[in-house]
Amino acid sequence: MDLEQLTHLDWGPGRPPTTLWLTGDVGHILNSTCVWGPGVTGGEPGAVRAVDLADDDLPFGLGAAAFGEPPARAVRQLGEYVLVDGRSWWTPAVRPVSSRYEPPGSPALTPFLFRWDAMASAVARLESAAPVPLACWYEHLMRRLTKLGACPTGMIAVEVVADIPARLIVDKQLARAPLREHRPADERLITDEAHLDEFFVRNGASGAYGGGVWCTVVMVGVAADPHRAAVTWGDDVLRRAFYTTPGVSESATLIHHTHALVTKRLHRAEPTGAAVERFTGATDAIASGAHRVQATHIESDTQLYNAEARVGAIGEIVTS
Repeated sequence: MDLEQLTHLDWGPGRPPTTLWLTGDVGHILNSTCVWGPGVTGGEPGAVRAVDLADDDLPFGLGAAAFGEPPARAVRQLGEYVLVDGRSWWTPAVRPVSSRYEPPGSPALTPFLFRWDAMASAVARLESAAPVPLACWYEHLMRRLTKLGACPTGMIAVEVVADIPARLIVDKQLARAPLREHRPADERLITDEAHLDEFFVRNGASGAYGGGVWCTVVMVGVAADPHRAAVTWGDDVLRRAFYTTPGVSESATLIHHTHALVTKRLHRAEPTGAAVERFTGATDAIASGAHRVQATHIESDTQLYNAEARVGAIGEIVTS
């Protein structure tokens, strides 16, 4: 499969890079060591902190979050979180899983959060008759932009809009909050096969809509070449952002976090305006309230046929 031929890339030199804000550490989610309580400070390992999303007014993000009062009760539903075009959705970690839109004004209770400001480095379009794994397309975009000199740092932020049969969406949603009190006795990761079904609902999109139903998916993600990113940003940032281990960083050519909003296929007009309008149009339709929406974590082997992406080369990372 020649992704060079299947991908149209619109880019140009001198475009502004993306600034990424990294809060917390994803490792505490995977280890189920998150904690909230009186006296717990933001510097304590695994601390769930309250983040006022309005402070920075950043339009994109993903991570784990909960909303509501009192916080001690809200964090017991700590689940998947997606921020697209300044709008927040989250999936409380309860069964049966159901996602909701969170109006502006409430702080996000989070142990781990990515947020970023823009994606201006490139716009890409995939047109393929055969399905392409999401991670393969990410890797192609990373390599191509690196070769062009548009991404020297080894890390990109991406928004992807695609129509996909639900059976090709490989996803999972937290159904049990990754709190310290829920940590498995064997101390394995919650993504270990022994604990996966205790903590997650798998393939929720297919279960919600039916495998043969076409869905519109709006994904936001952060992807990295672990070797180049480690040189640029350091091992600690890479570990906090992606929970890298020696085995992963030695063997992987690309790692990523991707979350998405999934709904039944939107009947959108043929795009005629600027690229940004084509992306915001899908988000506006989802936000209208007329559609059932799933906010979910997207796996690498989700597959695409036709998709559009806007990409931002990460030029700065602000950590907290």
